[in-house]
Amino acid sequence: EAAEEKAASAATVSTENGRTVYTFEGKKYRAASSYGVHKLSGYCPTPEYGARTYSGKDARARHTVSAASDLPIGTVVILQGASGPYPSDYDGVYVVEDRGGYYIEQAGWIDIFFDTAEEAGHVTEKGWNYAEVWVAEEAE
Repeated sequence: EAAEEKAASAATVSTENGRTVYTFEGKKYRAASSYGVHKLSGYCPTPEYGARTYSGKDARARHTVSAASDLPIGTVVILQGASGPYPSDYDGVYVVEDRGGYYIEQAGWIDIFFDTAEEAGHVTEKGWNYAEVWVAEEAE
């Protein structure tokens, strides 16, 4: 029997053969290896760059994240809330499509893209949220 629920991102979560499986953009993924627990932040389009990312794609809300360069562009990651006022609000599957400044590259933050500044600000408005970041692999 498969239990299903909706993750914060555009993924559907189910359990298959005792393992958590995320269906995201028509593919099934599972957590493969931990990238560690990381501080979460949020960002949104800017007047100067709009939603254009380092990868050249337009960022999409609850889909695109900015991460350090040791996670290659195109890497699919799964966020699982670890601590903070509401870390599980950001659980789900995302794609590394952007890079950031010092806090992303040196301090290892994961920056989640949102459509508005209000949504982006919600990530940190009541304190820092942390999530375990898993590199995903396609499930068979």
